[in-house]
Amino acid sequence: MKIIDRYILGKFFITFFWCYISLVGFYVLLDLVSNIGAFLGAGTVSDLLTNIPAYYFIDSFVFIDMVFPFLILLSAVTTSAVMDHNNELIALLAMGASPGRILAPIIVGALGASLLFTAIRECYLPARLVEISQKPSEFVQKSDVFPVCRSYDYKTHISIDGEKVLLNSNTIIKPSILLRKNLNTYGNRLTASEGVFLDADNERPDGWLLKDVASPSELLKNKSLMDDKLGEIVIYSPVDYPWLKENEAFVATSLKPIHLVTGENWFQYGSVFELKEALEDPTFKHKSITLAVRTHTRLWRPLTDLLPLFLGVPFIFLRRDKKILTAIMQGMFLAGSYVASQYVSSYLGVKLNNAFIGIWFPCLIFVPLATMFYCELISKNMRQKNKTRVDFEN
Repeated sequence: MKIIDRYILGKFFITFFWCYISLVGFYVLLDLVSNIGAFLGAGTVSDLLTNIPAYYFIDSFVFIDMVFPFLILLSAVTTSAVMDHNNELIALLAMGASPGRILAPIIVGALGASLLFTAIRECYLPARLVEISQKPSEFVQKSDVFPVCRSYDYKTHISIDGEKVLLNSNTIIKPSILLRKNLNTYGNRLTASEGVFLDADNERPDGWLLKDVASPSELLKNKSLMDDKLGEIVIYSPVDYPWLKENEAFVATSLKPIHLVTGENWFQYGSVFELKEALEDPTFKHKSITLAVRTHTRLWRPLTDLLPLFLGVPFIFLRRDKKILTAIMQGMFLAGSYVASQYVSSYLGVKLNNAFIGIWFPCLIFVPLATMFYCELISKNMRQKNKTRVDFEN
């Protein structure tokens, strides 16, 4: 790596750090104003000074995950603008360096930052799903007890609700399971005092062991309930299965305690491997298009995070003979249009039940546009070199 590459790369990373701190600081300040009451109710000043950094350290990654393409573009644009202000770009171009040569270290730095955040997104955020799902008032309590997010099993068409979940022991207190279709032979709601999630073994599939079943009481005295379409038993009765006590029942489902605690956040911040497994699980069949879009988007995220950079920076270089601030605003608007198109295409893909639209529609529009800008940038640079050579010969 040459000296000029190290110099530009160093400026980019310094700028990236300060842009990151500025964006996170602005977000934390705004969010803390509305949530300061929850933190003040935590107890002592020592607790306050501990809870606020701990909560916003995790929450800052969630915020940056939403604006990361803008962070990359903002860092690159600021680096270019500072170099232009210091006449460093003029010097480099006068030395014969092409815009692509100047941008190469910035692109390498942006790719490195994208890969680093991809590791955070796939390793750190899935491990902090519970904290991400908590409000500040719940976070400061440091409790193992969580409210239940009502969840639906699209394979068996049952929904699970309850009073609270004890995540460490995989227990739900006062579970209430709504039964539909041909599972409501004895009643449409199955209730118990406690439920424990059990992993599959030789005797049973994944599911919830319900203790002290309150209703329907007829279930404890009759045969197990089978879903005729699936050809599988969904509600296990102690009449047929001796491993169940006389006041127990078993509900077969892949809905785990983490799903009941985190709700939609599990589908948003679970790792790509977990999303891929869920995509193949009939339990989440209704979310298959959403999962397909999110899984494929995650796989390509290190590259698609850089597309706003490829859209914005060449646009700025092409307009640098005009007011630099105007060029920066135009480049940011163009990159913002791409980010907005990602959300629009995801929404349309889910509504139209078409994963292709949700995944590739923004790329089909903006990749050719970015390519056109780079071709124009190269052509402009070649014209300037030819003009300089002609002037020199004359």
